[in-house]
Amino acid sequence: MRWGLLMETKSSDPAYVVCKFIETYGEVWDRYFPNSMRKAHWQIASIVRMHDDGILFSRIRGRLDAVYGLDEETSILRIKELVKEDLISLDEKTIRSSTCLSPTNKLTQSFDAHVAETVQLLYAAAREIEPTFPSHLQISPVEGANRIFFEFFESFLEAWDEHRLAFLRKQIADSPARRNKALLALKTYAYWHIFMTAWLHQHPQSKPKKAYLLVDDFHSAIYQHVGVSVKATTGYIQDMIDWGFLRRLSKDDGVPRGKFAVRMDSDVFENFRTAFASTSDLAREAGRNLMNLYGASSTATSDADKILKFRVSR
Repeated sequence: MRWGLLMETKSSDPAYVVCKFIETYGEVWDRYFPNSMRKAHWQIASIVRMHDDGILFSRIRGRLDAVYGLDEETSILRIKELVKEDLISLDEKTIRSSTCLSPTNKLTQSFDAHVAETVQLLYAAAREIEPTFPSHLQISPVEGANRIFFEFFESFLEAWDEHRLAFLRKQIADSPARRNKALLALKTYAYWHIFMTAWLHQHPQSKPKKAYLLVDDFHSAIYQHVGVSVKATTGYIQDMIDWGFLRRLSKDDGVPRGKFAVRMDSDVFENFRTAFASTSDLAREAGRNLMNLYGASSTATSDADKILKFRVSR
């Protein structure tokens, strides 16, 4: 299915643009790596792709512990899943600290192609935020694009962690352990999908058909990528309620009897609207770097260029 966004660039909300780009990037990754959506797959594949000559498991293991809190057994399992997909090759059958992980041709080609598509979308998002950028860049898979890709996402994820932690410090002030558990859970696909769906639902540019979201509005994508039951998805939503991201609604809010419905409160929405908007400078910087990489210059846009065509394949 094709999704199209056509709007006047001068009226775009930077927060909405960034959020839509991040949501769309998840779809791009899914198309290139449909069986690599579990926690830490993206991180492992990205690190290994950056090291053509290979990287020791011990170095990746430390990163996974710091970012996701993964133990060694789970880290090895995630790597084996990528090996099974012919994305990573090992220099020995048993994975240990000294085992060297190298990118396969499949990983290199697929990763670089997905980066080329992603930075094109990133440039479109940057231009939607900054309309003076030239209308088109001829983007192809090159190492420089990979560098810009990694720089953007490393900075974005670091900033986003800070925003989520600040929010959780207010919501779960009395339990650092519970707060840390929530922060790690929010890095998994299911919780991230719930958050993004709820935030976008509240944004005026999304023009939602109803004032609430049901479990089914979240579960389809979660089941497709994680394969869990409706009961599990309901549990994830309840966690998001407990952590203060969502509010459960009732028949007084127009919810049909017997339905589990939620919505993001306006104050929470605005909190993260500020968070998304604060990362828009990262998109602008990436856009400038892409212009430099592909030899474009920032020129005044024509009247025709004032309409941005931002098309993405689902």
